[in-house]
Amino acid sequence: MFVRRRHRRVRGGTRKLNSLEWEALCDGYRSVGVVKGGIAYVTGNFGRPGTIGTDSPRAALPLHLSALREVLGDDGTLVVPTHSWSLRGSGIPFDITMTASETGPFTELVRSQSGSHRQFHAFASVSAVGPRANEICESSTRHAYGPGSPWDVLCAENATFVSVAQPVAETISAVHHAEFLAGVPYRYTREIPHPCRFDDGTVRSELFYLQVLFSGVDFERDRNQRFLSTYDELHGARSARLGHSYVHSVELGRFLGVVLPMLQSDPYSWLRQPPVTRPWTGWL
Repeated sequence: MFVRRRHRRVRGGTRKLNSLEWEALCDGYRSVGVVKGGIAYVTGNFGRPGTIGTDSPRAALPLHLSALREVLGDDGTLVVPTHSWSLRGSGIPFDITMTASETGPFTELVRSQSGSHRQFHAFASVSAVGPRANEICESSTRHAYGPGSPWDVLCAENATFVSVAQPVAETISAVHHAEFLAGVPYRYTREIPHPCRFDDGTVRSELFYLQVLFSGVDFERDRNQRFLSTYDELHGARSARLGHSYVHSVELGRFLGVVLPMLQSDPYSWLRQPPVTRPWTGWL
């Protein structure tokens, strides 16, 4: 059971945390739909909310983690992106327990927690802590998105997608899950072999898959504005104060329920307009 303490260890020693700041931090996450026993996928820019009563934004990261785990409770699960894109083409082995997250220091903090689980994907993994962490991360596919991926579980369970100090439109990677399911024509599957290090110390090449954009195409992206505008009209995206910034959220099941039909009706609805150059058009 997580126990709230007024004193928390931060860089430079132990200092007293202002109880009002602590309650405001927890209430910020509660206000955007993080609930006890739920699943929260959290991403964003954790520097913008500020120090939250500590020496620096980085020193405040454990407070964000503590607040999220308190709000989620013992039965809740926290999920974060732990991508490692720099490994592509590097020849450096992916190690599921040792390869650091490149998606910000908060995600690395979550990944390194005792009892954390990580998806086996060399480039686009997620990590989670909580009772459903293994279920979410034990992907049955080497694709980053699609059936059997963590996003399949997150959307099926209507997990709360939380974006700290960045608009959801800038961070909502669930769009790519919807694109995968809709079979949009402007992406294709790329197979990428990459060395991986296993628990017994052996290193061997494994195959991973990514849905990538065709090159040389005049893509004019909508930046998810149409999707988020429609979602907001139907369900209402949430926002709340968090330190010196804001936190935003959508529900992933509902988001998929909005975006997937839009992509099925108009495969180019992720774009401002269909591209003129379409290398995927025509007979084989």
